[in-house]
Amino acid sequence: MKPRIMCGILGLVVALSSSAWAGTNDEADALIAQGVALREQGKDDQALEVFRRAEAKSKTPRATAQVALAEQALGMWVLAETHLTAALEANDDPWIQKNRGPLEGALATIQKHVGSLDVRSNVGHAEVYVDGSLAGTLPRPTPLRVEVGPRQVEVRAPGHHPVSRTVSVSVDGMSRETFTLAPLPEEPKVVVVAPRGRDPVPPRPAAEPSNVPRTVGWVLVGTGVGLAAFGGVGMLVAEIQTGRYNDRKDCPGANVPTQPGECQSILDTRSTWRTVGVGAFVGAGVLTLAGAAFVLLSPSAKPGGGAEIACAPSLGSPGMACTGRF
Repeated sequence: MKPRIMCGILGLVVALSSSAWAGTNDEADALIAQGVALREQGKDDQALEVFRRAEAKSKTPRATAQVALAEQALGMWVLAETHLTAALEANDDPWIQKNRGPLEGALATIQKHVGSLDVRSNVGHAEVYVDGSLAGTLPRPTPLRVEVGPRQVEVRAPGHHPVSRTVSVSVDGMSRETFTLAPLPEEPKVVVVAPRGRDPVPPRPAAEPSNVPRTVGWVLVGTGVGLAAFGGVGMLVAEIQTGRYNDRKDCPGANVPTQPGECQSILDTRSTWRTVGVGAFVGAGVLTLAGAAFVLLSPSAKPGGGAEIACAPSLGSPGMACTGRF
């Protein structure tokens, strides 16, 4: 009993499948007939869309051939060659066997508009664009089939500069082009540094009292000491000249108006050096007092280091005697 049931079920499935297949073929045949009618009216664009729908319903060699013939009429040479070549490979198809002659003639016409292009590149997995459309990826096992004439060929690869050039493709022979792509420069690394708080401004150090007045004072004091020494030298020279005058027997005395020439020269020299000595002493006193004033009255660089000065009548000589602490 069970074998009979199984056989019945299988028979039903086969019958339903055959019926569905027949229905699909009928729809495809109807679409093909509709497309042929549109082509007879010169509506090749609409016919191509109908043939593609028929091929989607039932991918038969007949439907593929009709798609190729419509593409040929529209000048879509590369697609027409691809589809018609695929249809002619179905040697056992009755429709192909019946129409092989005209189909091969159409293929020969199509191939007069298509040439071979062998594209090579130094970068693997590069993409080839022909007239702006993606045509394939390198390397390719077979050359590209493209329309004859000048074609704009571009090769692109990630991380490389694209290269584009115009290539002349002909029916006879093979067009070969090698594209050498240069790598793009590496982008500089951007280091992001977190902003930090503004550094506190250190307080300005307290201005120290200027040492210029004290320096000037000490220079004046030193100059005064030097002048005093020079005055002493002048007075010493004057005394030497006095000794020379007194030692000469022909000199009548300093108070005599008329002096012999040599004696008068000695007196003039003594007078000159005495004047120089007195002037030097006076200048030394002025500079020393001025320098002491600068030193004593200028601000001290050290706390508690203020200068003190005290003056009192001198017991040993006429005048004032001054003492100071620096």
